[in-house]
Amino acid sequence: MVTFPISLSLSSLPSGLLPGMSADVNVTVTSHANVLAVPTSAIGGTDDAPTVQLMGGDGQPVTTPVEIGLTTSQFTEVVVGLTVGQTVVTGVVNPQQSTGTTTGGTGGGRTGFGGGAGLGGGGGGFGTGGTGGRRTGGTGGN
Repeated sequence: MVTFPISLSLSSLPSGLLPGMSADVNVTVTSHANVLAVPTSAIGGTDDAPTVQLMGGDGQPVTTPVEIGLTTSQFTEVVVGLTVGQTVVTGVVNPQQSTGTTTGGTGGGRTGFGGGAGLGGGGGGFGTGGTGGRRTGGTGGN
């Protein structure tokens, strides 16, 4: 968290407000409404050539170049490269191979375990008040 000293004038004073009190303030520098957005963690590639992975028709991820706009810690606006309804891959879980070991004497053994499944998701609104949490890309408000 970054702190900055500021001076603030209020047109109406909330009850209980006293001089010298501290406050938590969110500053919106810019916002975009009705945009296509994906979880920021779904953005790959490089700063100069960002990509996302889309779920292909064969069930395999396909790396797709995109042009991005505004970014927050949670969502990134995708300006070019995606359309509403495409499934964005946000993570992959690889199953572990099960292996068995046996110890000497009367002991039994221990086996490993695995499992997991691929994850899909992404999309939704960008900024506060959006409609995040959809499994496919969508639009949302600011």
